[in-house]
Amino acid sequence: SLPETRERVSPARATAALFVNALVCPGIGSMVGGRNAVGVAQMSLFMVGLPLAVVNVGLPLLAAAWAWGIFSGAKLVSEASE
Repeated sequence: SLPETRERVSPARATAALFVNALVCPGIGSMVGGRNAVGVAQMSLFMVGLPLAVVNVGLPLLAAAWAWGIFSGAKLVSEASE
């Protein structure tokens, strides 16, 4: 398991991370928020699911990557507002 930094993230940066995760590509927003290991895992899941979506096998992977990205973005916002 890769060590993950738990630096304090500003609320604005956490909100930006949530929107990037939700709208652009899962994983990038997590990396913007300082959660690099989680971001790489989310992006990997998304990139594996993308070509497999052509044959409908990757659709659950894409959905899982996006759900995970939104969840981790929301968690960043929650942690930043504490």
